[in-house]
Amino acid sequence: SGKAPDIIHLSTHIWHTDDDISAILFAGANRLSGCNHLEDGFLTDDEIQKLDLSKTDLLVLASAKCDIYKSFKLAGVNSIMMRCWEVYDNPTCMLMSAFYKNLVSGMSKQKSLLEAVLKVKDKYKYPKAWTAFLLLDGLN
Repeated sequence: SGKAPDIIHLSTHIWHTDDDISAILFAGANRLSGCNHLEDGFLTDDEIQKLDLSKTDLLVLASAKCDIYKSFKLAGVNSIMMRCWEVYDNPTCMLMSAFYKNLVSGMSKQKSLLEAVLKVKDKYKYPKAWTAFLLLDGLN
């Protein structure tokens, strides 16, 4: 166990079963058919909930259709930015780049996301490109 990171950014696949089990897929996950091994490439919602992420200020989930954010909330993450539906790579990349640039420059998370959304909105006129991201802030 070490110090929790200030920011966690995950842009990977989320696996979900009909039994309401979710997992983040990492390298090696395609070699197994289940989540019964340690270090199997799956980070399940149950495993996430056992982590101490109370010192993590921001989690960015760039994967769509994931309820796994609830597990990170239970693990103590303060703020979660997540994508609510599929978006093409270019607007997502543009939004993320602008968001982090704004955040590093000292803007709040809320203002950073708003400014990033406005930048994407200027280039991509269809709302699906710039309305997909949601920020849940001050969760703990």
